[in-house]
Amino acid sequence: MCYEGRIRLLSELEGVFHDFVVNNGGHIRYPITFNGNKKLRGRYVLKIAEENVNIFYSGRYVFGANELYIYKAIDELLRKLSRMNLIDEWALQDLLEEYQQEYDEEVGQ
Repeated sequence: MCYEGRIRLLSELEGVFHDFVVNNGGHIRYPITFNGNKKLRGRYVLKIAEENVNIFYSGRYVFGANELYIYKAIDELLRKLSRMNLIDEWALQDLLEEYQQEYDEEVGQ
């Protein structure tokens, strides 16, 4: 299983979402809040590393009292598209393996 590879893909796809957040007519990078009150701010895509893999799925946009668990939502969207046979599973698996290999090389595995 390409656990970290899938997380890297989800992180990259979240980058598409943050391009569509608007405040008072201007595009903003809405911060992502993680467990432990850690935040991702600025025009960044979360770089997956050992220290943040275990809190990854807690990442959410907080809108007042409302929260959107963005990484969980994107993951579920991919699963739904897969169940509907709208994703090339072989291509997706190849991509996940590439992301996993990059991750493994970076952490020295």
